[in-house]
Amino acid sequence: MISKENKKIMKILFTINRLHAGSGGAQRVVSLLCNGISDLGHDVLLVLYENRTEYDYYLSEKVKVVVLPKRKKNENTLRAAINKVVVLRQNVSSFEPDVIVPFLSDPTFAIYLATRFSKFSSRIITTVRNNPKIFPKQRKYRWRNNILMALNKACFFQNIEQRDYFPKFIQKKSFVLPNPVSDELMNSVRSETDIYKIITLGRLSEQKNQKMLIKAVALLVPQYKQLSLDIYGDGSLKEELQKMIDSLQMTEHIRLCGLTNDVKSVLLNHGLFVMTSNYEGMPNALIEAMATGMPCISTNCPTGPSDLIIEKDNGMLIAMNNVEECAESIAYMIENRDKALLMGHNARQTIEKELTCSEISKKFLSYCEEFVVNK
Repeated sequence: MISKENKKIMKILFTINRLHAGSGGAQRVVSLLCNGISDLGHDVLLVLYENRTEYDYYLSEKVKVVVLPKRKKNENTLRAAINKVVVLRQNVSSFEPDVIVPFLSDPTFAIYLATRFSKFSSRIITTVRNNPKIFPKQRKYRWRNNILMALNKACFFQNIEQRDYFPKFIQKKSFVLPNPVSDELMNSVRSETDIYKIITLGRLSEQKNQKMLIKAVALLVPQYKQLSLDIYGDGSLKEELQKMIDSLQMTEHIRLCGLTNDVKSVLLNHGLFVMTSNYEGMPNALIEAMATGMPCISTNCPTGPSDLIIEKDNGMLIAMNNVEECAESIAYMIENRDKALLMGHNARQTIEKELTCSEISKKFLSYCEEFVVNK
């Protein structure tokens, strides 16, 4: 760790497409790392490809922000892309970062191009934010990501399963660091929970598989008539999910609530979190729910949930695409309320021990020194 007495002020440059809360977990992680590292007294620059919006994750005033120029009307696509790379290179040269951390595929490729034939090309830490076996969906982008992993200085994984997918020479220059959780959530106070009020958060997509959860709740409503499910998020399946809810005659029990910029409040107003994803990187929504002391159920999908949940100790793991098992696990939580609340208590302790923003930020800086600055 970096000692307080001889702390070196580092310059860290992060880059990502946007900070919009509906885009995915990578955006939240970038915002938390920017905030945590700047709070520790280091110099942070965040380069974005899109303007800030009211639905963006919170960013400290200590963090410097640059937005790359938008494509002009009638501007050639290639010319616009080259212009972005040129402006990106100018910002890198001006800021002179000790470490560069691009998030997601396109920003990683752009920063690679922008730093060619400069001293900054050896300061890039590549990140993996999802299951590398199947994401990105297009094979050509997976190949591009894998090549960049090999070429860049170091690699940053969320869990061991992601790391072990890659060859040994990449593993040797890599570190594993789970996602942080905000101090706001860690400091939240949960009153007595109502297990009947279920919540899930995430993009409305095939990956998140909200259909499975909707079907499970529909199976339980005849037995537990006060049961409700609030689905927070937006995405391409919004209309399809609403049609499913309508066809199952579940409109009084299941709601599509859209995006929220107040995750803390919506989590504290519910009593049970359920995630039914087909795959993850390291699921932020699950981490955040656990941080508030909420009982949680998750599919045992690759990758992430099994790193967080110990069966019936701090949550429950279920098989993917198994509607009946999902319904049974929800019923177990309802029928065994005291055990459910204990799981929630243990879940909060799990996150509190290892995933606070300040601790993850300190570890990240230590890895930056080990793998880039001092090499």
